[in-house]
Amino acid sequence: MRILVLNGSPKGEKSNTMKLTNSFLEGIGSIENKIEKKIIDIGKFDINPCHGCFSCWEKTPGSCIIKDDMDILLKKYIEADLIIWSFPLYCYGMPSKIKAFMDRMLPLNLPYIENTDKNSGNHPSRYDMSDKNYVLISTCGFQTINDNYESLFQQFRIIYGEKFIKITSPQGELFRVPELKVRTDKYLSYVFEAGKEFATKKEISSEVKAKLAEQLYPTDTFLEMANTHWKTKEGERDSSSIETKKKALRPMKLMTTVYNSKNLKKEGIIFEFNFVDISEKYQLKLFKDRCEFFTENFEEYTTKIEVTFDLWQKISKGEVDGAQALMGKKYRVLGDLSLMTEFGSYFSSNSKEEKNNDNTLEKKKTSMVFNFIPWIPFWIFSGMTAAIGGVLVTAGINLFSEKFKLTIYDKINMTAVSVLSVVILYGIKIPYFTTLTYLIFVIIWGGSTLTKIPLTAYYSINDYEDSLFNNPLFLKTNKILTSAWSLVYLIAAINGYWGINFGVNSIYVFIINTILFVSMLSFTKWFAKWYPQKIAQGKI
Repeated sequence: MRILVLNGSPKGEKSNTMKLTNSFLEGIGSIENKIEKKIIDIGKFDINPCHGCFSCWEKTPGSCIIKDDMDILLKKYIEADLIIWSFPLYCYGMPSKIKAFMDRMLPLNLPYIENTDKNSGNHPSRYDMSDKNYVLISTCGFQTINDNYESLFQQFRIIYGEKFIKITSPQGELFRVPELKVRTDKYLSYVFEAGKEFATKKEISSEVKAKLAEQLYPTDTFLEMANTHWKTKEGERDSSSIETKKKALRPMKLMTTVYNSKNLKKEGIIFEFNFVDISEKYQLKLFKDRCEFFTENFEEYTTKIEVTFDLWQKISKGEVDGAQALMGKKYRVLGDLSLMTEFGSYFSSNSKEEKNNDNTLEKKKTSMVFNFIPWIPFWIFSGMTAAIGGVLVTAGINLFSEKFKLTIYDKINMTAVSVLSVVILYGIKIPYFTTLTYLIFVIIWGGSTLTKIPLTAYYSINDYEDSLFNNPLFLKTNKILTSAWSLVYLIAAINGYWGINFGVNSIYVFIINTILFVSMLSFTKWFAKWYPQKIAQGKI
C-alpha cells in the first residue's frame, strides 16, 4: 500500500492532528506489512496560489505553468493508493497553504463538465482514480464538531463523493497537554483501532466510529480548561513578574477541571503544593461535587508536597518517575502519604467509571489467609487425618477463586501441602513436622525477596492500583517486611527444634512463638506506615 500523508498544519511535525494521523498509520502498519509511506509537510514546500488561467487545460494540458513544487507533489498524489488529508480546522475550513495545494490540483481534472445527480456539474478526472482511498483527519479547538465542520465535509463530499473516511476530534489542543495524556492516549488508541480496521476492510466499524465521536471531556469541563488557559495568558501579559512568580498557576488550575470526584473516599482532603524554587504555594480542596483552588487563606493541609516546579512538571509529563524521585529525596511529602497513591485517581481521566464502561471486571482481591489455611489441618491434627484434611482444604480453596485472586505464593503453599499429604498417605513419617512447615515458610517468604515483587506486596496492593507494583518505595517497604517475617519463621523453626530436642514443654514453645508472631504483626502495622512516611519526609 502506497500512502501519501498531506500534513497541512503550519506546525508541521508538532501538529496535534499529526498525533492522530500517526496513530492511524501505526494501526495500518500493525496489519499491512508492505507499506510505502510518504509524509508531506505542506508548509515546507513551495506552493504558489492558483492563477485561474486555465493553462493546465488549454496550453499545457495536465501540467501547470507555475514552476514550483506542485509538479512533484501531484505525481506523488497520482501514485498513492491512500491519500490522508491531515490538518487542523482553520476558520471552519482548511489552513491556507493546504487550500492552495487543493486549488492547484486542477491539472488532475479535464475541462469538460459532467452533469451530476444533483444537477450541479463537475469536472471528470484526467486519470483513473477509482482504486484510491481518502481519509480526512482533523482536530479543532472547539468543544464539539457541531456547526464547525459542515462546510469542510461538504467540500470533501463534492470532490470525493462518499468515498472518504473522516476522523475529526474537537478539543484538539488538549493533545499537547502532558497532564491529560491518560485521556488523550485513550483516544489515540481508538484511532489506532480505526487504522487496523481500515487496513483490513477499507472502512471503520460503527463501534469504533462511536468511540471516535466521543468528546475528550464534557463541554463544561473543556470550556473551563480552555478559558482558564487564555485568562492566564492575558495575566502573563499584564504583569511583568508573572513569569517567575505565577508560572505554575495555569497547570494547577487545570487540575481542578480534570478532577474525578467519583474516586474521592473522604470529603475535605486538602493537597498543598509548595513550589520551593519559585516561592509559590497553592491548595486544592476536594469535595464530592467539586475541587476548589486556593492561592491564599490556606487551611491546614492533609498532604503537603514540597517540590520544585520544574521537577513537578517533569513528573506530570511522565519524564521523571515520581516514586523514584521521592526515594531519591528530590522532593518531600508531609502529612498523609497514603493519599499520594490515590492522587492519580483524583486527577486523571482514567476513572473507575470509564473502566466500567470499557467492560473491565472489578479487581479481585488477594488474601493472606490462603497462605496459611492449607497448613491448618497439619497444625491441629497428625498423621492420616492431617493429610486428608490438607487435601480437602486445598481442594476447597479453589471454590473461592471466583471472589478472590490466588497469588503464586498461595498456589506454592497449596502444592507443598498436597505433596506432603501424598507423602504421609503413603505411610512415610516426617520428623519435626511443625519445624519443617516453618522452614518451608522461610524458603517461600525469603525466596520472594529475591524477586522484583516480594510476597507481602501481593496482599498489601488490594486497596490500590496495580501500577504500585512499579513503585520503588512500596516495593522496598514490602521487601523489608517480607525479610523480617522470613526471619521470624526461622526463629520459630529453631525454637520448635530446640523445644523438641531439649525437652522443653511444648506449651512454652507455643507461648514464645505466639508472642513472636503477635509482636511481628504489631511491628508490620507500624512499620508499613512509619517507613514510607520517613522516606517521604526525607528523614531516612
